[in-house]
Amino acid sequence: MPAQCPACSESIQPEARKCPHCGEWLQPEEAGPARGPSAAHRAMLGKYRQQMNALGGVNIVFALMMGGVASVIMEAQKQAQVQAQPLRVVIVAGFVSTLFVLGVFLLLKHSWAALVSLVFYVLFTLGSLIRFNVCGLILAGACILMSVRVYRLDRALRAQGIDPSA
Repeated sequence: MPAQCPACSESIQPEARKCPHCGEWLQPEEAGPARGPSAAHRAMLGKYRQQMNALGGVNIVFALMMGGVASVIMEAQKQAQVQAQPLRVVIVAGFVSTLFVLGVFLLLKHSWAALVSLVFYVLFTLGSLIRFNVCGLILAGACILMSVRVYRLDRALRAQGIDPSA
């Protein structure tokens, strides 16, 4: 009768010393000294890195889209000979550059950037609610969920003694 691996829950042979699916040592004396994180921890670390890459990519794409839209609007105002309001230009430029820089730091696996992104998207959601911008609400909601997921994975890894930034 097959047994189950304690790390990945796959069926294994009862006499197995090492899981053929995830590589987890099933008998501690076989593992050897200081072998690093277990397969379950490595899987969680992989998921963390994947989520950080996704959130970083979304931030960068969103920044580029917003920058493009802002450029088109400013060009249309210039052709219509409407004076652009300097405060709005500064706000949009700050918004776009902040998102872009956060995206780069997320791709570099800086966990603080996930928390800053979360705060940033919550503030963006409030602005979208005031204007009832449905598209902005959907995008911000998705980014909030991604940020929370990254933050939870970061906390879980750190609780197990694993530095996810390393």
